[in-house]
Amino acid sequence: MPKLEKLFICIGAQKAGTTWLFENLSQDPRFAKCPFVKEIHYFDYVYNNSPHINNWRANFFLRLCQRNPEKLKPVLSAWLAGGHHQPTKNNPPDQALTQKLHILLGELNDAWYSQLLRIRKNQCYAMDITPDYAVVSTQGFAHMKAISGQLKILFILRDPTERAWSGLLQGKKNKPGGIEAFLADKGGNIDYLFKQCSSGADVGARNNYLMTLEKLASLGLTGKQQLLVKFYEDIATIPEQFITDIYAFLDMPCPPMSHFSDTLTTRIYATPKTAMPAELKAKLRDHYAGMINEINGRFVQVPASWLN
Repeated sequence: MPKLEKLFICIGAQKAGTTWLFENLSQDPRFAKCPFVKEIHYFDYVYNNSPHINNWRANFFLRLCQRNPEKLKPVLSAWLAGGHHQPTKNNPPDQALTQKLHILLGELNDAWYSQLLRIRKNQCYAMDITPDYAVVSTQGFAHMKAISGQLKILFILRDPTERAWSGLLQGKKNKPGGIEAFLADKGGNIDYLFKQCSSGADVGARNNYLMTLEKLASLGLTGKQQLLVKFYEDIATIPEQFITDIYAFLDMPCPPMSHFSDTLTTRIYATPKTAMPAELKAKLRDHYAGMINEINGRFVQVPASWLN
């Protein structure tokens, strides 16, 4: 099976600062990453039949066609011919376009994934930050382990009550009328909001941190050398320490904080602040209390604010 020597994967949680993390770590050339997107979605494609990976590939292929029609024609012709097409002097091969074409149209398998994130000279880790990986099966995590010589997993947790509300509003942001119209229609229906924030494949499963941690534990992926659990709340209060801890986990010297310019203290892709109804918050606190207490006792000490 094709392998990546060192693979660093952040598995979420969704709405827990993963875009902020990507924007900061992407400034370090020691990470090999996908040239197109932050979230690759390879393992949730394999195990959850997720459409996301093909959506971004189709989107960028269309852009490639629009921007480089003449340059792309001989490259695409050669690619379709299995590499047997002979370019002419007027149409020399374009290695960069050929590589992009493979990423956007190639067969999705371990060889494709390994080539996408192949570690090159002076690079230390292949990096894949895809929050949806938190809800793949145990087999999915075993696959990550098998494809890498050394696997490091980062799991950023956020208070599940706050994450559920943020995730719900994020999904409404681009709907007709946006968040304001949604709340005008449903904001007073606490039972409806509670169901939306506590159940279903999109919200309920993403908030089940205990399930994810148990899957990792079943594969022996909970040791300090293999799993780092961090908290979203720390990004706002101690971002420097947050980044420093990640570099220490990866056994890499951390750059000076000035290296990260303004992105270290900038919220990225944030959902506009909208107060959660007090009754909903109380119901969600009660709903998630059991899971939080079990995580707190078995896996990691959660922030005190989660327990209030």
